[in-house]
Amino acid sequence: MDTVALVALARAARDGKVPPEILALTITSSVELPSLVTGRWGTRCRIVAADETSLTLAGLKRARLVTARGKEPPYTADVDTPDEDEPTPDTKALLSAAHLLFAALDQGAAPEPLDFHAPLRSALAAAARAISGKGELAELTQHPLEEGIRRVALLLAARADGRHAACELEEMLRQAMAKPEVPKALRQKLWSQVVELQKRLDLHDPAIAEEGDDLARLQRKLSQAGMPKAARETAKRELRLLRGMQSNHHDYSTYTNHLDFMARLPWQPDPERPIDLAAVRAALDRGHHGLEKPKRRVAEYLAVRKLGGENASMILCLAGPPGVGKTTIARAMAEALGRPFARVALGGVHDESEIRGHRLSYVAASAGRILRAIAQAGSASALVLLDEIDKIGEGRTRSPMAALLEVLDPEQNPHFQDNFLGVPYDLSHVLFVATANDTSQIHPTLLDRLELCEIEGYTAVEKTMILRTHLLDRLRAEIGLPKTPEIEDEAVTALIDGHTREAGVRQLRHALAKVLRARALALVTRKDGGATEANDEAGAPITVAEVEAALGPPRFTKAKALGVLPVGVTTGLSVGPGGGSVLFVEAATMPGRGELVSTGSLGDVLKESVRAALSHLRAETSRYGVEQGKLASTDIHVHVPEAALAKDGPSAGTAIFAALVSALSGRPAPADAALTGELSLSGRVLPVGGIRAKLIAAERAGLARVVIPEANRADVPEDLHLDVTFVNTVEEVYRALFPA
Repeated sequence: MDTVALVALARAARDGKVPPEILALTITSSVELPSLVTGRWGTRCRIVAADETSLTLAGLKRARLVTARGKEPPYTADVDTPDEDEPTPDTKALLSAAHLLFAALDQGAAPEPLDFHAPLRSALAAAARAISGKGELAELTQHPLEEGIRRVALLLAARADGRHAACELEEMLRQAMAKPEVPKALRQKLWSQVVELQKRLDLHDPAIAEEGDDLARLQRKLSQAGMPKAARETAKRELRLLRGMQSNHHDYSTYTNHLDFMARLPWQPDPERPIDLAAVRAALDRGHHGLEKPKRRVAEYLAVRKLGGENASMILCLAGPPGVGKTTIARAMAEALGRPFARVALGGVHDESEIRGHRLSYVAASAGRILRAIAQAGSASALVLLDEIDKIGEGRTRSPMAALLEVLDPEQNPHFQDNFLGVPYDLSHVLFVATANDTSQIHPTLLDRLELCEIEGYTAVEKTMILRTHLLDRLRAEIGLPKTPEIEDEAVTALIDGHTREAGVRQLRHALAKVLRARALALVTRKDGGATEANDEAGAPITVAEVEAALGPPRFTKAKALGVLPVGVTTGLSVGPGGGSVLFVEAATMPGRGELVSTGSLGDVLKESVRAALSHLRAETSRYGVEQGKLASTDIHVHVPEAALAKDGPSAGTAIFAALVSALSGRPAPADAALTGELSLSGRVLPVGGIRAKLIAAERAGLARVVIPEANRADVPEDLHLDVTFVNTVEEVYRALFPA
């Protein structure tokens, strides 16, 4: 308090001329008195006791200073005291929030959303008891009631976060000091907190000048990067070199770029966020229908983290045909986990230096794509998408596939060596997600390091859900239609079955966009013509006629019941980079000496399946309705159409067997049935892969029945409209296709 004012009040108290009330307010300088304090808020007080060293006041009411007069303190003032006995609804709500915040800070628990009906005086008293420090008291007394309470609440909230962070850091330090050797996980948590404090508070070595040349600023950034010892020593050595080097030296820019990259690169993982599995699942479901395998893997990863388990870096490989959502689900995973997202395109990369970087001796040397992506994301805990890993180039000497072995091996990537960086870098906190269309093109050694998660395509039911819940709204916003139109079930069927035939939904999206663009064109044309009902028509349901008008007649037709297939022809199922597909196996017989010919660009495994089926048929001729001795005088030709496409694998064994039986017995196979399964020489039907993709292809083709191995029962999806027959032997296949 001002000393002159205190002495004047003490004298007035001794003379018995104590004023009935005074207005107490806070100022920053005596220069403001008396004219510059007009309009400020203070507290009307009654003097309880006063002497030359202290003053005791009893607060009565808040008041606003209207005018102040006088040449020396105490000054005479006119004040305005608003009626605050009954707070407004806004004030009540604000006081309620402040009261809840104070209670939470006092009790250390989250506040409950309860109403607060305490009188104003009690509320202010509770606030004064809950806060401490001059800053909060000043905010409370210098502003109107609502603004003061709001500012105090914000200050207390910030102070509470700081106390929580300080307690957490103190607890980690206590744990570290109590152990002879600090565990790696605890050491990384401490480093994360230290780096965060350095950046937020702009802490650096006091020896570094606050302002100066570029090297001083670079040194300051390096001191805040939280680099490990080896990197710090390298940075110090290069800084000493730069300080003794002219700026026009040919190596000056090389070392400067190297140090700048080291300063930009995040060296410590981000502090761990609270894990809410329900929120993560909701974030993944919001943008993607189905795709349960990658969603479940993310949930498992977080569950291990939540239980405090030691979890190595998650290295997923999302394998599936184009358009099934591999890249978008990776983005959604990063969003759900709260991690920055970085994409590294590997298609066509054919040099190891693209992954490991160039050495500093190279002209225009730079870091590899992996570290550049992490630096761009700004986080050592980012989710890095390695897109199209199956399309990476192969070279004789500098293969990038070999360089990826170190990146994707959890045992090696904590010490990843980038040629440009020159020091080990820890990649163990990065979540790597790779995408591929054909895993057979990935080197077996690299594939062994990936956690394969196959996405085999969508059923017709799933495509319908995706179209209605995701595609329609997004495309409406992109195209600019005023309303999101409904779409009839028949129109959805026409789009899915008549104009697209794919495992994903990319072509479906293109077809739907074309229909909506046609509607947008018609809408603008009618508006230009003066039609007033155009906006109402924009929300009309999309019909089959509108689909056909925009896209033309159906490009694909379902193979509905066609009676019977020609003798010697059966329907098989295959799977490839583009998803599942239907193929036909043809067998023809002719008089000869029992020779076998197979054509159609068949691989070695598929040719062996043909020989195994024929050998089993020779051994069990009478069981399958084939005349005795006919095989010895008959030549057989097995052909698989679309000879320009290479075909291989064992899964066509049952289809080949059925085609041979049909050709030799003269009985046609049913046209609405397809087969898949490996055939053994003893007549057993063995399990095969890609069952989901194959069944989806059979449903797209309009088939009614599918015969698959019993061992693949668990792979059959529930939402397919197919009659699935499970078999263990080829005799069961024969009875299913050729009933007596």
